[in-house]
Amino acid sequence: MPSIRDLLHINVISGPSVLILALLMAAWFLPYFCKNGNLPREMLPLIGFVLVSLIATTVAQFLDVPSYKDADMIRTSVTAFITLLVGIGYFVLAYSRVSTSDQLRNTLIWIYLGGLVMIIWSVMQSGMWFINGRYPDWMRDFQDVFSLGPLYRQRAAGFALEPSWLAHMLNMLYLPMWLAASFSGYSVFSWRLFKKISIEMVLLAMGVLTLILTLSRVGWITFFCMVAFLVVHWNILLVQWIQHRFKIPRNRRIISAISITCLLVIIYLSFFILAAYIMSRVDPRMSDLFTQGFWQLNDINRYANALQFGERVVYWQAGWEVFSHYPILGVGLGNAGRWFTETIPAYGMNLIEVRNLLYRSGDLPNIKNLWVRLLAETGLIGFAFYCSWLSSFLIKVKSFRHSTYPHEKMAGYWGIFIIIGIIFEGFSIDSFAMPYFWISAGLVLSIVNFPGSHTLTVSEDGNNDE
Repeated sequence: MPSIRDLLHINVISGPSVLILALLMAAWFLPYFCKNGNLPREMLPLIGFVLVSLIATTVAQFLDVPSYKDADMIRTSVTAFITLLVGIGYFVLAYSRVSTSDQLRNTLIWIYLGGLVMIIWSVMQSGMWFINGRYPDWMRDFQDVFSLGPLYRQRAAGFALEPSWLAHMLNMLYLPMWLAASFSGYSVFSWRLFKKISIEMVLLAMGVLTLILTLSRVGWITFFCMVAFLVVHWNILLVQWIQHRFKIPRNRRIISAISITCLLVIIYLSFFILAAYIMSRVDPRMSDLFTQGFWQLNDINRYANALQFGERVVYWQAGWEVFSHYPILGVGLGNAGRWFTETIPAYGMNLIEVRNLLYRSGDLPNIKNLWVRLLAETGLIGFAFYCSWLSSFLIKVKSFRHSTYPHEKMAGYWGIFIIIGIIFEGFSIDSFAMPYFWISAGLVLSIVNFPGSHTLTVSEDGNNDE
């Protein structure tokens, strides 16, 4: 939001998040915490990660750090550490704000409303482009009020800075929530279309359409893997049903299970290849995928460049080189880009974006990969703590997907989906300040830690009853 940026006199993209978080923390979280409000014990590894990040950033001040243009090291380190605190702030805020079924329902209604507005605006963008081949001035002016990013050719961006950020927003908050609610039978409204289709199912379909319109390849793959988790579950049930239906003898069930599974894998691979082929015809960035020349490149950088994400791979390689030099504690938050002039692979200098970044831009480069960034800036120790935090979260929530209570079952699947999401979205975005994952994680843990849990049921007409 440019107006917020001008108000705070900062150029950080997460400026609005910082301002809103500060207001909410002062108005809600501090009074909550002062009244002996609790926090989930699953965040202990996260606190450990914060301490390791602080130690790594402090130790980095004593390293022989290369200078990078006029970027001040202390300023960039403090800014990077603040972005981490912003993410954690949204996590504890979401966790502490929702503690009853009524609060959950009211919270989800507002989130649904925000998602609906975002979807409508995104569809309007795509519709205007496909109909007229351009965006009218009023649409550009309206977008400029809410976003520093432009409107993109052929790709929906919503109110986000760019289409991939809209896909990240969908995959980290809206789609996992709606998919989990649809699968578990939970709904914040009693009304259902044809007595079967809930509001969450309708919003899920609209959200998937919006994700498609972003043309974000990482976004597509991420959601595909969420659905694949459910498909694996269904396949296990399908194999068992086939064995029971055709009365396969017990001594042949292992062979039959392997045979059926292999057949299903072949079917799914065929669908995957078909989807890739359709993408190559729709998305110009994938147009070379099924050409003979593409498969003769014989180099990962050339493959990546042919698919137009060569710059990303170069940044990952540069970050990995930083990690290989400082494997224990890394180089501190926000500092990995200072080594890029030394660690960028030779092939990277063939790419215009890389040359512009190194020689024409005043911005400090970033790795654009959460996992490589964790290794490069916090080392193996920080990486271990962060993965421990995700593991403790997953261990806590995964068993709830078997609950007979819809709100707990939704939380169990929601938690699994966002872990799948952060794994794949982490290959595209490396910022801690993007609040969507943190809000989802906070809400999921708050649901499974409700006081007097196991009291919410859904009646036959779809009403949520205690």
